[in-house]
Formats: sequence, structure tokens, C-alpha cells
Amino acid sequence: MWSFALSVGNELPYASISDLVLQVRYTARRGGVARIPTSSAKRTRFLLINVARDFADEFAAFMNGGTDISIALPKARYPKGQGEQVRDVTSVDVYAKWGTSSPTGTLKTAGASSAFTLTFVDFAQSLKTAPSTDSMPHAIADADVWTIRPDNKTDLLELWLVFSYTTY
Repeated sequence: MWSFALSVGNELPYASISDLVLQVRYTARRGGVARIPTSSAKRTRFLLINVARDFADEFAAFMNGGTDISIALPKARYPKGQGEQVRDVTSVDVYAKWGTSSPTGTLKTAGASSAFTLTFVDFAQSLKTAPSTDSMPHAIADADVWTIRPDNKTDLLELWLVFSYTTY
């Protein structure tokens, strides 16, 4: 179990802390048979986006009168291992938190001609709402733009996206 505490005399309010970054350094020692996967091995990876934090300008524009949130996610934004290539988005999960309501909205995948209709589910409920996977996998391009359009933004507090993608 992990715990976090500030040093005595520090007056920083805990409520003002939004992230805690833990940096772990280690030295790997050789032992046994090397289990390095081949470069042709397919891997599933995840990219977590906190829209309000990671795309603050786009989120603020939406909250101040915009009709949707468009976020650019080029290939370089997706983490990958050394020598790997980012290939396809296989699914997108949408998490949202509203003050009092749970409206619906749409998610338009990059390059798609039509949008998926989403029923956003509040964090306090089942936590997960995902679009249909009819147009998945989606080949990731350098100029990908994803568009989210919640129907009601009056009490939208948080919006998170989890992209599942493959690398080779």
C-alpha cells in the first residue's frame, strides 16, 4: 500500500494537488533466458486523455460557447516501445462526470463520415461508455482529429478518453 504525506510545516492544501508523479529508477540485471519479443509481435497499449487538462484550450472553448471539442492526436502522441510502430486504434472508452445530469452526445472518429451516438455515464455509475466498434480498427494517421459533442455542457465537470491501440 502506498501513502503520500507532505513534510511537517508545509501549508500546501491537499485538495490543490491534481497529480502525483512517482519516478522509479532501477537497474536490470541479467538472469536466465532473455525474453525479448520480436519486432513483429502485436501489442495492445492504452492512451489516457484528461480532456480538460491535456486539451485545456479546446475544453475551455467548448465550455464557453463551442458546440464540440476537437482534439488532434497525431501518431507521435501515442507512446510506443523502441523500434515499434503505432498502427490502429481498436477502441475508445469515454468517461464523463456531470454535476447533476448524464446527457448523451457523439464521438466522431478521425476520418469517419458519421459519428457514433454515445450515452455518457457518470463516474459514480458503471464508469464506462464506449462507442460501437463498427469503424474500428482505425488506422492512426499523422493528422487525426477526434471530435466529441456532449449535448449538455452546463454541468460537465470532467471528460476522459481511453484509446486502446496496437503497435508492431
